[in-house]
Amino acid sequence: MTRRQTFAFAALLAAPAVAAKQEETPMFDELIKASMENKKGLTFYVKGQTIGGAVTKIGNGFVEVRSQQYSRVVIKLDSVDAVAMI
Repeated sequence: MTRRQTFAFAALLAAPAVAAKQEETPMFDELIKASMENKKGLTFYVKGQTIGGAVTKIGNGFVEVRSQQYSRVVIKLDSVDAVAMI
């Protein structure tokens, strides 16, 4: 198997996982937008850690939050396991 064939095969195997991850973020969108509009806090669960704060900016694949402790925290949405509204 050549390097190109190996890369193409790996890309085919990874495609469903990438598609599934992209489908997961819409369920977070409602809470993220509500946090931004109502200035309510959210708790993001990322790989066993919790990050709390109010959403200040929504980007393509990331969200920016602020808290009492930090003025700016950028969270990559692909790494978010769960979101809870405070």
